Order: sequence, then structure tokens, then C-alpha cells
Amino acid sequence: MKTMLGLVILSALVMGSVQALKCYECQEFKVNGTVEKAQTVACDNTTVSDCTAKNMSACVTGKISFSSTNGTESGKMEATVHACAENTTIDACKLAKEEYSKLPGFKDFKCSAKYCETDLCNAGNAAQTSFVLLTATIGLFGLFL
Repeated sequence: MKTMLGLVILSALVMGSVQALKCYECQEFKVNGTVEKAQTVACDNTTVSDCTAKNMSACVTGKISFSSTNGTESGKMEATVHACAENTTIDACKLAKEEYSKLPGFKDFKCSAKYCETDLCNAGNAAQTSFVLLTATIGLFGLFL
């Protein structure tokens, strides 16, 4: 009886964890190499979102950059966005290029979108490095306990 109850509890835990997908929802914007603090949101524990609750099935990390010249003024825009995604078959870069190409003097367009389907898989490099360091530290101190 205890074995059966244990299997039921384990099954419920596994099913519950499979249904929820958590992704970071954060972004960094730069204009001419300077971070725009008003539009930047750091990737940390406060920016983790339940994408399943939003009917989204994937996480995405999108990077875009381009230059624009309007008369004598020019600038370079760079953005990195981590978010929930609804559909991994949409060509986000093609859509972005179509939209931004309307700007005067549009050039040097670069774009990438990487989709993934596991919890927090769209972490930025800083978050991934922090996790690796945390894991190594726990492992190291665990050896001495």
C-alpha cells in the first residue's frame, strides 16, 4: 500500500513539473554602446515567469542590432530580449527586419532568435555563469562535510 501511495505522489510531482514552463522575461537595450537603463530589466529571480500560464510553449532569447542614419545624426541600436514565446516557427528576425528597414539610413542588420523548451533555458550568460559557480561551490564544500 505504501509503495502504491509513493508511486501516486511521485507521478503527481512529475506531471506537475512537466506542465509548467518557466522562462526569464528581461531585456537590455543599448544605444551607441550605452545601456539605456530606463528600458533595461535585469535577468534575476524577480523576472522568472510561468509561460504555461500565459499559453506559451517555449522560451526565447532574441538579439538584434542595426544602425540608422537620419541626415547628420546616426546611431547604433542593440537589444537582447529573454521572454516566453508562443510559436517557435515564426521567423522573428524576418519580421523585425521588415519593421526596422523603414527607418531612414537603415543598415548593418544582425538578428538571432534561439528557442528552447526547458525551465530557465533562456538565461543570459551572467545567470548561467552564476549557476555554474554556485554548483561548483556547493560541490566543493559538499566534499568537506
